[in-house]
Amino acid sequence: MNHAAIRAAAVGLFAALLCLTGCQGTTVRTSRVDPIVRDRTPLPEAELLDVGVLLFDPGTDGLDEDEAPEASKQIRRAESRYMPVLLADTLQKSGNWGVVRVVPSEQTITDLYVSATIRRSDGLHLELEAEAFDISGRQWLRRKYEETASKFNYDRDLNHGNDPFQGLYNRIANDLHAALLGLTSAEREWLRALARVRFARIFSPEQFNDYLTTGTDGLLGLQRLPADEDPMLRRIQKVRERDYLFTDLLQDYYQLFHRQMRGVYDEWRKDSYREIDALRLEKAQANAQIVGGAVALLGGIAAGVAGGDGFATQGAAIGAAAVGAPMIRAGLQRKVNVAARTANLGEMADSLNAEIEPHYIDLEDRTFRLTGTLDEQYAQWRQILMAAYREETQLETPAAD
Repeated sequence: MNHAAIRAAAVGLFAALLCLTGCQGTTVRTSRVDPIVRDRTPLPEAELLDVGVLLFDPGTDGLDEDEAPEASKQIRRAESRYMPVLLADTLQKSGNWGVVRVVPSEQTITDLYVSATIRRSDGLHLELEAEAFDISGRQWLRRKYEETASKFNYDRDLNHGNDPFQGLYNRIANDLHAALLGLTSAEREWLRALARVRFARIFSPEQFNDYLTTGTDGLLGLQRLPADEDPMLRRIQKVRERDYLFTDLLQDYYQLFHRQMRGVYDEWRKDSYREIDALRLEKAQANAQIVGGAVALLGGIAAGVAGGDGFATQGAAIGAAAVGAPMIRAGLQRKVNVAARTANLGEMADSLNAEIEPHYIDLEDRTFRLTGTLDEQYAQWRQILMAAYREETQLETPAAD
């Protein structure tokens, strides 16, 4: 190979290595939080929609446990219970809604449902894919929300005790509010009525089936409204109030879980934020060292070839190699350190999971004891309500002559 070809090869390799450091983007971070939009004139009570925030999808399907610290399935499962409480509190504080509850599933009948899938969460970045749909099944929004935290978001004095990603939850709340304002007063009242009849059909399908329709688009609709003084509807409304007792008990559970998790979770996120920042810096430094070492090696080789077989020229090449090789080894060692830090984050996630794994408490009414998962407890509660409703209606039905 002639000298020109060697120089060209060296330049090409240098350019490729340079991309390790030069082809990296920058991220601008801010501690600014988008404010919550509140109605200057609150809606009439008859138009305030109740909201059920469903437990989030942890987004762990297909994730490799070894791929990244934010992919920890233990952390994601905990976050899927923690984040809905933050969103529900944000919606409630906005004053734009009726009662906002965290609910385990769509078995709980409410006017509007909000859910989300966690796409990324590592203390530095949060990405949620949020969805909202009303009791008819009509979708209000489906959108990805992303936010990057700064170190100031973890300063309690500066963030006023808010979550580091409070701005993201505020944006979801504002988008839902905009969708709400897109409805007429009649449409809002219609949704509330639809939810009442939908609940009534669960307990008395023979009485309320004919009130509901399903369109060709699959959306639930109202054929007609029952009279306000309908005794059956009033009776079922009392059952619904009892159902609220259970869902309110669930709020105590979720709030307790949130309080127990917050301290250790915030510390984990803060540490994770620092670790990821350190990983980024360490990767950049490792790449720079590898590039520097390679350039020294290439320079020495090129000098050796260009200078022929002279003793001084060969000595220069050997010296350059002696300088470059340790730099490459140091850069590779830093990459090993990066892997070790990543593994350390995985251990942190396991440790956090051990501390915050929820214990499902028994939910007791005056007489009944509910056990199992929240879904199982709710199913048991519905059976109890159904049995009580049937018993009450039989007692109120006069005996045949």
